[in-house]
Amino acid sequence: MEYKFFDLLYNRYGEMKLNKYFGPDKEVIIPDRVIEIGERAFEGRKDIIRVKLPEKLEYIREAAFKGCVKLESINFPSSLKGIGKEAFQKNSKLGLIRLPEGLEYIGENAFKDCGGLAKYGPIKEVVLPSTLKDLYHGAFACQIIKLVFDGSDPWLSDSKVFTRQIDELIIGEHITKVNAKTFSNSYISKKVTFLSHETRVTDTAFSPSSYRALAKDAYPKQFSTKIRKELARFVAEVIESGKAPSQEYTDLWIKAIKNLKSSLEEVAKENKALRTIMVREKLVSKTVAQEMLEDSADNSEKAILVDHIHCLEGNRIGAIDELDLDFDRVPTLTEVRKKFGVRIKDGKGTISSYKSNDPNVVIPQMAGKTPITEIGDDAFSHNCKILSVVIPEGITHIGNNAFDSCRNLKSVIIPESVISVGKRAFVWCTKLTDISVPDSVTCIWDESVWT
Repeated sequence: MEYKFFDLLYNRYGEMKLNKYFGPDKEVIIPDRVIEIGERAFEGRKDIIRVKLPEKLEYIREAAFKGCVKLESINFPSSLKGIGKEAFQKNSKLGLIRLPEGLEYIGENAFKDCGGLAKYGPIKEVVLPSTLKDLYHGAFACQIIKLVFDGSDPWLSDSKVFTRQIDELIIGEHITKVNAKTFSNSYISKKVTFLSHETRVTDTAFSPSSYRALAKDAYPKQFSTKIRKELARFVAEVIESGKAPSQEYTDLWIKAIKNLKSSLEEVAKENKALRTIMVREKLVSKTVAQEMLEDSADNSEKAILVDHIHCLEGNRIGAIDELDLDFDRVPTLTEVRKKFGVRIKDGKGTISSYKSNDPNVVIPQMAGKTPITEIGDDAFSHNCKILSVVIPEGITHIGNNAFDSCRNLKSVIIPESVISVGKRAFVWCTKLTDISVPDSVTCIWDESVWT
C-alpha cells in the first residue's frame, strides 16, 4: 500500500500511529498495521464520506474525526479499546454507531452533535457493548432513534452523558443497576425495554419527562418505592387529563396500571378515571376493594367490587343482594382451620398446610384473635391444584419449600410486610409468571427462585 498521504509513526514492532492524513480521497482505507489514530488526524475534512479502519486498531484519539460533516460510514473493529474526547463530534451524517465488544471507554463529547440536523435526521441506532466501563460527559449529546445501553454497570462521569431525545431505549441484560441521573438529562419519547427483570433503577435515573415511556413497560420490582409512586402519580394524571389516545389507553396504559397496581391503589381512591379502570379490570386488593365498596354509590361498581372480593376469597357468588357485605368480620380460628393447618405459638399463627380444594388461595390475616405472621416450611409444597396465592399484610416470613413444586401456580401477591423468604420457597413453580418481591424483603436464599 502507498503511504505517501499518511503521516505515520512506527514503533519497534512495526506497528503504526497515524498522525495525519493529507490525501484527496473521499473514501479512505487506513493501513493494516495502524493501531492508533492520533489527535486531530482527520479533523475538519469535510470531503471524506467513508473510512475503513484496520482490524488491529486499538485507539482513536482526541478529535480524530471531528467535523467530518459528510462522513456517513465507518467500521469499528473488534480490537478497539478506546475512543477519545470529541473524536467524532459534529459528524452530522453519521447515522449508525455499533460499537464492538472489547471497547472499554468513550471520551467526553465523543459523539456530540452527530446526526440531528433536519437535513439528515437523528442517529438511527447506537449499540453500546457489554464490555464498556467508562462513559464521559457529553459522549452522546445527540438525538438517537434507538439506543441499546449495555455494559457491566458502566461508570458515567456525570448526568450529562446522554442529553438529547432518545426515541427507544433498550437496557441490556448486563446492566444490574441504572445509576442515579444516568438519563436524567435526556427525554425518552416512546419506549423503555429492560432485557433483564433483575435490573434495578435508582430514584433519579430518569427525568420525569420519560415517565410515559417507562410506565408502558414498568416492572415494579425494578424501581424503588419512591419512583414507583412517582410513576403511579404520572399514570393517574395522564388518565385523568384524558391525554392518552384510546388505543394506547386500552392497551399500553392498562398494562402499566397492572404493573404498578400496588402503588396506584391509594391514588385510585381519589382519582375517578383511574378508579374506574382499576375496578373494571379488578386490579385492586381485597382491602382496597372493601374500602371502595363502602364509599361507592354506583350499583354497577358495587357489583364488580363484590364479585372481585369473592373471587379473591375463592368464593364467587352471582347476585349482589344475596351476599353478606360485612367484610370487617374476622374469621374464627375454627373457620380458618377448615381450610388451613394453623400452628399457634406465643400468640402468633403460622400456616402449616392447606386443606381446601380451592385453586385460588387467600391466606387470612387473622384467625380469631390470633394474627397470622408466617407461612411454614412445606405448607403448600407439591400442591398442583393451586393457581394463585394472595399473601396478606402481616406475614413476615415465607418458610423453606413453602411452595415447592406447585407446578400450576401462576400468580403470587407478596406484601411489603414480608422480610424474608426461605430456601427453595418457589422452586419448580414452572408456570409462575406473575410475582414481584417487594423492597421490604431483606433476606432471600439463592435457592428460593423457581426453576
